[in-house]
Amino acid sequence: MVRSLLIAGNLDPQEESRPDQTIFRMVMEGPAPKSVVRILIDKQRYIAHFHFERAAPPELRGKVAEYITRVNYGLITGNLEMSFDTGAIRYRTSIDFTNIELPVQMVRNAMLAAMENIERIAIPLWDVLDEDAAPEAAAAVTSPPEDVAPFEEP
Repeated sequence: MVRSLLIAGNLDPQEESRPDQTIFRMVMEGPAPKSVVRILIDKQRYIAHFHFERAAPPELRGKVAEYITRVNYGLITGNLEMSFDTGAIRYRTSIDFTNIELPVQMVRNAMLAAMENIERIAIPLWDVLDEDAAPEAAAAVTSPPEDVAPFEEP
């Protein structure tokens, strides 16, 4: 069913089956062109990673980490991640489908929400990587749409 959704979206998934998971690898247009979807069968989890085309050089990883932390604080779904070892940056979203069949509509919604967030996050991220903006200023640009009220602090 996930395969059908990816094919219907013209994503040309390359499928790999393992005893404990099914993996779909795709190349898409946009700032995070490589994506990997994993269906963890025993754990009943869907995980999608969207890999950004640029990585953070060692000297900017602290600033990129600050940007990521500030952006993640305002995200409703998914999150940004960076490897401090390689500087690779990715966006992750997931679904827990314990005790139910994985609903294709939930997969579709998770992927679309991820793509919307990536589009909003990418240009300010490039500004941090190009040293054209400080992490705080760049993260402020990525604030959620106006119809999403900010979360109240406890």
